[in-house]
Amino acid sequence: MRRYFLFFFFLLPLFVIVIVVVVVVVVVAAAAVDAVAMVTGNKADRLTFETLSGPLVAVREGNFISMDFPLNDPHPLQVHIR
Repeated sequence: MRRYFLFFFFLLPLFVIVIVVVVVVVVVAAAAVDAVAMVTGNKADRLTFETLSGPLVAVREGNFISMDFPLNDPHPLQVHIR
């Protein structure tokens, strides 16, 4: 019973919040790429932005923008549940 309580009242809402934040970041990044291309008059189908995490590549595919975000190397994380 205690596990279900932890899942439904803590982990599930946290998971939903993380998903919403990721979607918002992707939408804002796509809008920023489109705005930069429009303001600078850049007609290229591929734009590369240098970020602190590495190169972010944005490719225009018709009416859509596909982005390849830099990958941070995963590392193990210790979690202590009481």
